[in-house]
Amino acid sequence: MRLAHWTAGVVVMAGAAACADAPLDVYRETVEQTFPLAEGGSFTLENKNGSVDLATWDKNEVRVVAEKRMDLDSGGWWIARLIGFKHSNIETDAQAKELFAQLSVEFSGDENSRTVNTRYPDVRDVNCQVAYHITAPKKSQVDLD
Repeated sequence: MRLAHWTAGVVVMAGAAACADAPLDVYRETVEQTFPLAEGGSFTLENKNGSVDLATWDKNEVRVVAEKRMDLDSGGWWIARLIGFKHSNIETDAQAKELFAQLSVEFSGDENSRTVNTRYPDVRDVNCQVAYHITAPKKSQVDLD
């Protein structure tokens, strides 16, 4: 009887150690930046996956809040993972974080023309998206691609 308790404890501890570096199902990060934009200046946002909320204000600034999100298990894949089927090739938290770092928000331009470009990792088995909340000057040209 004592041997059975000891063996079960070792199995539970080994399982916990194996899961310690397992990737999370969802990775999130918020990127915020405010920069000057001259009256009548242009602002361009390039993003292929995610929502965009646009508001205006009387300041000669553009405020960008980008909510990055990467889902490794979307749409019920937790059942498949439970029975041992892997939807994603991501094995460790380090691999997931490396992939998530490829989901980037890049800022460029000057006071007359600003661009925010979203870069996505080149993978098919994870869901990456960036939701934007933009506040731009009332007298600016805004292009949302």
